[in-house]
Amino acid sequence: MVVVAGGAFGLLLLDGDDKGGDEMQVGQAASGGVASLPVGEPTPGADAGELPSSSSEPTVSMPVAVGLVTIVESALSDPRAADVAAMFDSYFGGINNGDHRQAAALFDPAGKVLDPRNEEAVERFGLALATTRDSDIVLRAVRDADRRGALWAEVTFRSEQAPGYGPKGREEEICTRWRIRYELSVDPAYGYRILHGKAAPSSPC
Repeated sequence: MVVVAGGAFGLLLLDGDDKGGDEMQVGQAASGGVASLPVGEPTPGADAGELPSSSSEPTVSMPVAVGLVTIVESALSDPRAADVAAMFDSYFGGINNGDHRQAAALFDPAGKVLDPRNEEAVERFGLALATTRDSDIVLRAVRDADRRGALWAEVTFRSEQAPGYGPKGREEEICTRWRIRYELSVDPAYGYRILHGKAAPSSPC
């Protein structure tokens, strides 16, 4: 059995080791800040001759969410991040809702994982992920790939699955954390689609 985006799938190939590794913790930034005062007015409670303090709590940007997918601040600097997150929202949403045809449609037939035109392969894909539910989905990076017309997207997430559907060597595991770097194709007619993925070592929740 090898890992595929969204959980473990014994028929689809991703590059990389899918056993062990550091646990991927998903967090959110806190927001803060201070209210501004009109120019020329002293800070409340301060003497008229005193200057307002220059120290204040820095404002920290909150991550942006596109459906199920949170985009961290470092990834937001890439203008493609929102569209990439929307594609992953549709993909993981298909898995969570049991609509595996929706999820399978987001694979590029030219890739190494799944040809969505192959009905038998799509059925096997659906059966393998039938018990999987994904959460804590975070888009952490978007950058250009080596090949023209493609890009890399790094995603972490947590999958919950029934015993017997866990990753290779840990088939009875019911909760797994993943970090996968996906190569995506870009096409004006289809948008972003998954070519393949490279998985870092996964770990139990």
